[in-house]
Amino acid sequence: SAQPFSLLAIGQAETPGQNPLPAVQKELSTSQRACARISRPLTTLVGPDATVFRVSQALPAHTWLHFSCHAHQDSSNAFASAFYMHNGPLTLGALMQLDLARVQFAFLSACLTSAGDERLPDESIHLAAGMQFAGVRTTVATLWTVADKAAAFVAGKVYEQVLRAGV
Repeated sequence: SAQPFSLLAIGQAETPGQNPLPAVQKELSTSQRACARISRPLTTLVGPDATVFRVSQALPAHTWLHFSCHAHQDSSNAFASAFYMHNGPLTLGALMQLDLARVQFAFLSACLTSAGDERLPDESIHLAAGMQFAGVRTTVATLWTVADKAAAFVAGKVYEQVLRAGV
């Protein structure tokens, strides 16, 4: 990419109304170490700082995104599917309104981020697809519910491999 590398990591270990995700901090530390190895910047929005507004404002300014939080696939209204931020849901409909053309890579470490609707198997409207509709070039996402520790482990392995040669 002609854009300078910058990673935005969003973490919600204690989201109001959701179960705790104790491995979020470990996952964010993995991202931080990966960026430090290649001497690149990392911006974090964590806990109460990760509001719908602040995250929406920050996403377009970065070339890589990492979400470590809860997500929900809404089978009755795909555009209501969302990542859970500290103060509420960041919906697919809202994400698709953003210009994410700068974003080269997004790691969606949250449950069901690429799970479509079983009633409409030929449709692909889910959080990962929405990110791509908004301009993200490459997205890593989950088809199912993922354990918190497993997500942190996978994130570490992905960043170790992808950032091995630098960016």
